[in-house]
Amino acid sequence: AKRDIPKGALIFRVPEHLTIGPEYVVRKDRVLESKANGYLQESKLELSNYEKTLIRLLHEKRRGKSSPFSHHIDSLPSTFSTPIFWSPRVKEMCEGLDLCDAVMNDKTRELFESSLKSKLDHAKKELGWQSSVDFEEFKWAASVICTRGYHNHQQGTGPYICPLIDQLNHHPTGHHTKLQCCNGVFLHIAHRDIPKGTQIFTTYGSYGNSELLHTYGFVIPGENPFDCVTLSAPTLARHVAALMVQPEELPQEQELPQEQEGEQPQEQPQERQEEELPPDPELLTMATEVISARIQEAQSKGVIRTDAALKL
Repeated sequence: AKRDIPKGALIFRVPEHLTIGPEYVVRKDRVLESKANGYLQESKLELSNYEKTLIRLLHEKRRGKSSPFSHHIDSLPSTFSTPIFWSPRVKEMCEGLDLCDAVMNDKTRELFESSLKSKLDHAKKELGWQSSVDFEEFKWAASVICTRGYHNHQQGTGPYICPLIDQLNHHPTGHHTKLQCCNGVFLHIAHRDIPKGTQIFTTYGSYGNSELLHTYGFVIPGENPFDCVTLSAPTLARHVAALMVQPEELPQEQELPQEQEGEQPQEQPQERQEEELPPDPELLTMATEVISARIQEAQSKGVIRTDAALKL
C-alpha cells in the first residue's frame, strides 16, 4: 500500500468486460471486441464455461500485440510450479503425502486427447489460427485458469482471468480483503485498516497446504490452520469395523515351545503373510453409520470441514 487504506475503502475494481471470460462481450467500443466473441456465442459445439474461457485465452494470446489483453497476457508466467509441470522424479517424492493419488493419477493429458483437442481444432479452423494447439500450449492455458481463474458466484458464471486482481497473494488468516463481484464488477474492499507500506493480501479460500500445492503450486510455510488429512470413507469404515470385532473373536497368539538345554535349535517355519480378509458386511454397515454420525456432529460444531473424500 502506498498510503494508509482505511477499513471499507475500495482498493480497486475491474469491470467484467475487461476480463477474459466465457461470456459474449457487448461493447460499442470495438477495441475490446474479438472474433472469439462471435464464435463462442454462435458455436454449435456444446462448450462449457471453462472451455469458452480456455478458447478466449488462447485466441487472445495468439493475437499478440493486437489483443487489448496483450499487456496482461505478457505478464503471465510461462511455466508454473503446479504438479502438472513436475518431472516424474519430483512426483515420486510426494509418495505417502495427501495429494499423492491426485498427482500420480493425473488425467490431464487423457482429457486433452479424448475431449478438448477436437474442440480446439474446431476453434482453430473457425478463428483462423495458424497452427493447432498442442498439449504444452493447452497445459499453459489450463494452468493460467486454474491458478488465476475467478468466478462470479452471484450469477454462477466464470472462470474469468482478471487483470490486476490476480497479482494479490494469498494469506490464510491475515488477509486484508476478499474478492467480491457486484453488478458485473470484480472489486476488492478493505475489511480492515491497511497501514502504508503493508503488503495487501487476499484469500483464495480455506485451503490446506495439500490443496494449495495441487491447485496453485505453493504452500504456506509454518503452520497452516486449514491443513487436514484426507481419509476415504471405505478406509475409515474398514478400520472401524476391525475395531468393533469382539476380543474373543480375535486369534490368540500361540506361545512357542521353549528349547531344552542341549537340544539343537529347530528351524522356525517362515512366517506366512496373512491375507487381508474382507470385513463382515454388517460390521461395515455399522461402522459407516458410526462414522457418518461422528462426521455430521463434528461438522455442525465446526470442528472439521467435510470434503468429497469424507462424504458417505
